[in-house]
Amino acid sequence: QLINQGKYADAMNLADKELAANPQNVNLRFLMGVIFMETKKNDEAKRVFEQLIREYPEIADSYNNLAVIYAGEASDLNFQDLLERALMNNASSVTTYSNLGDIYSAKAADMYNKASRLAPKNGRLKEKAQIAQDLTIRTAP
Repeated sequence: QLINQGKYADAMNLADKELAANPQNVNLRFLMGVIFMETKKNDEAKRVFEQLIREYPEIADSYNNLAVIYAGEASDLNFQDLLERALMNNASSVTTYSNLGDIYSAKAADMYNKASRLAPKNGRLKEKAQIAQDLTIRTAP
């Protein structure tokens, strides 16, 4: 509730107290990562999510949040690989499938645009490029 209300300092203090009593509480550790993300403390958030991935590779949300951080930093990290690893460990993550879909849409748009420039008279390529571009624009945050 505190996170939803934007009371990050209060949420952090409460989580710290709870984690002192139960340092292996996965949900609280994950929430700490979220608090770090929300307060733009990306290095701390990355450490939390990377540790959770090592210890609990089946938790897809850790991969998703880590991918979001790296995407926001325009990192060279391959987000697709990170998200595909998430699916290998948890094939029922709706968020991961959606995030991968966004990546694939953007890649498709890029590939169709490149192909269309190489074959400018190919109307089908232009049509595919436009469809993929429209999908990419609609799925952008």
